[in-house]
Amino acid sequence: NFKITSALGQVNNVVLEGNEMEFIGSDGNDTITVKGNDSTIQAKEGDDRIIVIGERNTVSGGAGSNTLEIAAKNITFQSSEFDKFVALKSEGTLSFEGNDSAIFEIAGKSYEIKNLSADIENLNFYYNDANNTITFEGNNFEIKSNSGQANKVILQGDGIEFWGAEEDDRVTLRGSNAKIYG
Repeated sequence: NFKITSALGQVNNVVLEGNEMEFIGSDGNDTITVKGNDSTIQAKEGDDRIIVIGERNTVSGGAGSNTLEIAAKNITFQSSEFDKFVALKSEGTLSFEGNDSAIFEIAGKSYEIKNLSADIENLNFYYNDANNTITFEGNNFEIKSNSGQANKVILQGDGIEFWGAEEDDRVTLRGSNAKIYG
């Protein structure tokens, strides 16, 4: 259980393997990999890349263009501090602040996701490799495909708007008040 603070102006490439750690980055472009559990990471300024493998970690990106790569299910973060999320596992949850948006990548496909509500909303995602299907489960989200590839998606929830790739998209709806565009 200890705290590490980086010197200003330094670029960090750090792997944290212990539990209950605190890391405070610098104003450089940091790459921080968190393998342990129950830690707090503050990347601060710069264009940072944070890779979270361990469970129950809290991360913040700070100013800059930040990417959060997620391999854990239980992670706490502020969506407004990250420009892009990359799923390293086939399922998880993204928590979006009111009216916030970000790019989300899973299984080689890219989506722009926006919370249409003024409240915090969670979006669960599941990827089924056997049939190449992505399931999005949540309420009040706009999901736009950026991949230029055909999508196989299942939408579960209320008030979801989905914009396809104008390809051979297959969309299954399990919810209400949805809008689907080709």
